[in-house]
Amino acid sequence: MSPSTGNSNSTSETHEDDDDNGDYDERPLISDLLLKHSKDIENVRNKIKDEELYKKDTDDTAAAAAAATTSRRHRRYDDIWILRYVLSHAKDNDNFDGAADAAIQTMIFRDERKLNNVDLRYRMLNSGDKQDIALFKSMSMPAGAEAAEPLPHWEKVNNCCGENAAFFIQPDPNRGTVLVFDLGAFDMDLTHDAFSYDEVLEHNVYTNECVFQVLDDVTRRTGKLTKMCKIIDIGSTRLSKINRSYLKRDGEVSKELENMYPQLVGTLLVLNSPSWMSIIWSFAKLIMPKRMVSKIDFLPAVKKQTKKKSSSLSSSSTKSTSSHTKKHLKPFLKYISEEHLPEKYGGMNKLWPLECFGRHNNQSICASVGGYVSEWMGERVRESDGDYVADEVGDVVDALVVVFRP
Repeated sequence: MSPSTGNSNSTSETHEDDDDNGDYDERPLISDLLLKHSKDIENVRNKIKDEELYKKDTDDTAAAAAAATTSRRHRRYDDIWILRYVLSHAKDNDNFDGAADAAIQTMIFRDERKLNNVDLRYRMLNSGDKQDIALFKSMSMPAGAEAAEPLPHWEKVNNCCGENAAFFIQPDPNRGTVLVFDLGAFDMDLTHDAFSYDEVLEHNVYTNECVFQVLDDVTRRTGKLTKMCKIIDIGSTRLSKINRSYLKRDGEVSKELENMYPQLVGTLLVLNSPSWMSIIWSFAKLIMPKRMVSKIDFLPAVKKQTKKKSSSLSSSSTKSTSSHTKKHLKPFLKYISEEHLPEKYGGMNKLWPLECFGRHNNQSICASVGGYVSEWMGERVRESDGDYVADEVGDVVDALVVVFRP
């Protein structure tokens, strides 16, 4: 798919004119953001420039440039990196002490875990997807390279998930990643018993890092600030499956990582929630980071529209139906095209399960991934089970917090 050509400064008013061409890419241009926040970026830079890790990054970049090393095309801690902290802490105070403190904390955090030394993008896997597991194991590695391994603790997470629980996708290489997650297919009781706090922390660190590496690459290639979208289906979640001890621990982990990956998540689209979810949400949001709460959007239950013969529809009614459909799709289309959005959520994509971005990322390391992706695409099952109607949910779904990570 070709890169989006949308106006990065488009507004909600512009959307009405864009309905016909399907252009909803609202990502702001990095050049505009750097110019707009130049003084704030300089302020933060001056606060962190004497840190040893910041100076080391400067020296390492200079050495790489002198040696013509292609793996270091830019500083890791450059103005684009600082921009994310400025945007996340814009409302904290005027002198951006919070942004500077978070940036310093992150440099230490990354150095301790050696995150600057690894490329994790090809190691991402879906959860509850047997075909993706088989493809991952089939990936060929360059001579002398170690065999590909999943992200830390992925196997244990996968054992706690039902079929097709989570898909990490990136259908357009010039857009961000999308998580499609069936909350009801995730066993909180089993996860709580199987994981220690440190294991939950480590798994979340590497998952966030993997996603960040993809988003940072897209941001720099396209010149647009790119974020992740999470599509959370809570239609099958039940009260009996809610483990509050797990939620408490997961909330603590999320809080600990809040400052490490600023501007990672653009929005969280919650689907198929019950009519009384607003009451539950009023409690759930109290244990979540405030910056995350503002990014959550509850969408109405998805119902696949019944197809009618064109002869029975007037042109005006057809246009009205199209307008209604586009209105429902708008939150999705900011991150994923109608072509790539699964049919069950109102899109046109009949493919199910969905392709993990790990199978087509970092092809310089996994040289033969492209071939396996092509073969895999032919193996996927196309479903046509009729109209998709969201089940009525009669249980509390405060478990949303389990997937609302910074």
